[in-house]
Amino acid sequence: MSEPPKKKRATTAGAKNHPSVSAAPDLEYENGVPRSHHRFYIVDGDTLLQVNNAIFKVHSHFLSKHSAVLKDALSLPKSSSNDSPSSKRDKDCRHIPLSGDSVTGWECLLGLFYPDNPCQPMIYAAKQWASIVLLANKYVMEGIEVSATSQLEQARPGLDAVDLMVLAQRIDSKKLYQSALLSLARREQILSLGDAEKIGLKSFHEVMIAVLSRVEATKESWRRIAGQKRKPSGWDVSVKTSALDPIDWARERA
Repeated sequence: MSEPPKKKRATTAGAKNHPSVSAAPDLEYENGVPRSHHRFYIVDGDTLLQVNNAIFKVHSHFLSKHSAVLKDALSLPKSSSNDSPSSKRDKDCRHIPLSGDSVTGWECLLGLFYPDNPCQPMIYAAKQWASIVLLANKYVMEGIEVSATSQLEQARPGLDAVDLMVLAQRIDSKKLYQSALLSLARREQILSLGDAEKIGLKSFHEVMIAVLSRVEATKESWRRIAGQKRKPSGWDVSVKTSALDPIDWARERA
């Protein structure tokens, strides 16, 4: 298996090369001016997180408890050059811009900190768990990353194998990579050019090797079945063999 890039310690800025995986477009906060998020703008929060044009107001307790990166950011002196409307209203709050992140991903992540019903487990689709895994990996939320990865693996329907492989490459997960590789090798249809470009040349090569190995293993099983049926009796099994292994049968008849 090809080696994904080694994991680097993230920062709250310059994360354009760490995009979200299969996250829904942040249409609501794609245009216009920065504004308070419709749900996660907690009145007594002490920290403002700006993702695209969405401003989340949350408690620093959760951020510093779960994220080594955000804990470091929260320890820095407060900036006095905040221009957004929300930061002007909340002068005493710390303002942290997060570049390259998905609003959808942060909505899912904050849903774990602020559930509608704390007594019920959070139910997310595979894409939502994937967006949490990506953010947790980026901001070094190790406990959340482990739990969210487990939920992602159990989610049904599962994440598309191409998206799963891209996610595995991003977070350097050999387990998820192998799972995606096996899923792609079992596909009946060949990978499209777009999907091949998403996973990269090395991964595409590995998928093709896995596909050829699967085909060869299937052909070997056909040969064994044909051989077992041929041994007990002396009658001609060429017709039955053709149904099991059409390539070898055509060669024998040529």
